[in-house]
Parts: sequence; C-alpha cells; structure tokens
Amino acid sequence: MVKKFTLTEIINLSLSIIILILAFFTPNKNLYYGGVSFLIAEILSILFVRVLPLPFTSFEVTILQFQIFISIFLGTTLNFYGLISEFDFLLHISFGVVASVLSIPFIKFFINKLNLDINKTQILFIIFIIFCFSTTCGTLWEIYEFSVDKLLGLNTQNNSLLDTMSDIIANTIGTLSFCIIYSYKHKKQAK
Repeated sequence: MVKKFTLTEIINLSLSIIILILAFFTPNKNLYYGGVSFLIAEILSILFVRVLPLPFTSFEVTILQFQIFISIFLGTTLNFYGLISEFDFLLHISFGVVASVLSIPFIKFFINKLNLDINKTQILFIIFIIFCFSTTCGTLWEIYEFSVDKLLGLNTQNNSLLDTMSDIIANTIGTLSFCIIYSYKHKKQAK
C-alpha cells in the first residue's frame, strides 16, 4: 500500500504548479486551464490512492499519474489533441489499459474481504470483473464529457456520436488487450 509520495506524483504536482505560475505571465489560456486541470487531477488522484483502503502498488500509482500527465499536460496544455490527429483515440486505448490495471486493487480488496484466495479464484471471473470495471470507467468518462459539454456549453465531443463511440471502442480495445495479457501471464504463473 502506497503511503509516501511517489516520484511521479511529486513531478506531476511540481509541473502543474510551474504551469500555473507560467500561466500568469502569458496570454495562453490553454496553459492556465491545463495547469488548473492538471493540479486538480493530481490532488484528486493522490486523495483517491490514499483515502481508499485499497492495496495500491507504486506501479499502479505511477501508471495513473502517467495517464494524467499524457491526457492533461500533453493533451490539453500542449494541445496534442490538435497536433496529433489520433491522440484522442490512442489516449482512450491507454485509458482502457490503465483502468484495467487499477481494477486489480479493487479485486484484491474484495477477494480479501470475502476471505478468498486470489490464486484459487477462477481467472475467467477475474477477467470478467476487470473488463466490466474498465469499460464502465470508460463509459462513465463519456457521460462526464457529455454532461460537461451540455452544462458548460463546450464541445469536447465535437457534437459527434462518432467521437463518443470511437472513444468507447478505443477503451474496449485497451481493456481487451490488458485482459489477454493478464490471462496469458496468469496461465504462465499457474504452470
């Protein structure tokens, strides 16, 4: 269980503060919005990892921090969404993997609560839970994007069902990729 700050948390927090300081000296609104978003996401992720009674490893925290970095810092602040046409699709694939990785502490927590042995739990059941958790996270993100667009008059989804469906498909591709690798790794360890 992670209690101390990880290096990636320290780097991301520092970077978000530096971005906010720089934003005061430039007219670039992306810098300001990116810095604020980055700082809020960092604080929420740090609270998430420390408040929940889940056995997060430093790897899981690092991969979460990396996802925040590429989505907010690279995507929003440095405008990779506009510079790289497939950035959003690739980001949703990586989110599927990250959400799958983050499902593992939840699974371990509930298996321990039920006094079960994770090594004796059916791998198909674990894969099913990983798949459901990750695809649900991706779907909830799309609901969030839609809600923010409607409430704030934004256009993050480009007024497009195609964008939403592409994001959900990309998340599912990332999730399925992780599930295949996880089941293969589990089979190798079982031998």
